[in-house]
Amino acid sequence: MIKRLKTKALLLIASVAAATLAATGTASAADVSLGLYRSGQLVGYAYSYGTNGAVAVCDTLADDHGVSVQYERQRSDGPATVTNVNGAGQGCVASSHDESNPIHKIRVCLGAPSNGICTDWYLVS
Repeated sequence: MIKRLKTKALLLIASVAAATLAATGTASAADVSLGLYRSGQLVGYAYSYGTNGAVAVCDTLADDHGVSVQYERQRSDGPATVTNVNGAGQGCVASSHDESNPIHKIRVCLGAPSNGICTDWYLVS
């Protein structure tokens, strides 16, 4: 099923920047939100918060497919993942909070990142 969805998936990145981004050129807490769309419908989104110390991923479509956020911190050995697996179209799941090692980049995926149905990486900081 996921392989069929992969060929039909329309992935769009929607980023939201606060006025501080335009004024200072730097992103802060809730400046970044990425949406994942399939067939014109928002299936999920992820956002950074808390001075980019954490990320959350939210499922928005009751389609039996979960969503995940893959992220990298500024000092890390590779990406980590937080998944909202139920596919029920409600609720958010968050990463651990660590402002001393902020989130560097994120991407949103339909299901697990290994499925390959993900937005491009977006630099948070």
